[in-house]
Amino acid sequence: VCFATVLPYGENWHNAAFNESILKEIEKYRQYAAKYGFIFVRNLHDLSLCIRGEAKGLLLHLEGMNAFCGTVADWHLLDMLFNAGVRSIGIVHTEKNFLGGGNKDSETGLTELGRKVLRWCINKGVIIDLAHMNTKTFFESARILQEYSLPLFVSHGNAYAVCVNDRNYND
Repeated sequence: VCFATVLPYGENWHNAAFNESILKEIEKYRQYAAKYGFIFVRNLHDLSLCIRGEAKGLLLHLEGMNAFCGTVADWHLLDMLFNAGVRSIGIVHTEKNFLGGGNKDSETGLTELGRKVLRWCINKGVIIDLAHMNTKTFFESARILQEYSLPLFVSHGNAYAVCVNDRNYND
């Protein structure tokens, strides 16, 4: 089961109260996992337990890093979220941000900061979710993932040919 934490638009990661709310949400997921017998999927061993039917897994996902601008506090929070169990990250969520272009923005590509975050995710073994990216950011991210022989992952999206929507993917 994938549990998503979404950073609302306009929120500031540097706000301690907001950081606490994200961590409290993760704590609620931890309580849910304990109550219903789920494990947090943190590595391939945990995933293999789930695949073999020996455990029920919960994957923590961060959907959108819209306020991440690369400050020391941002990187510290990212490390805190990783330590709390986040193992999947979508770097954009609909709007463009300091990392790249979302599906509502057709111009912005992956930024240098976005490349650094992708490489941080790759080095940590964090899944990079390509959902909500515009075409340019998507393909620039895909090239980096291919450099590392990693698969492309889109957690949710549909075929543009079937349903015309800027969140969907064309040929």
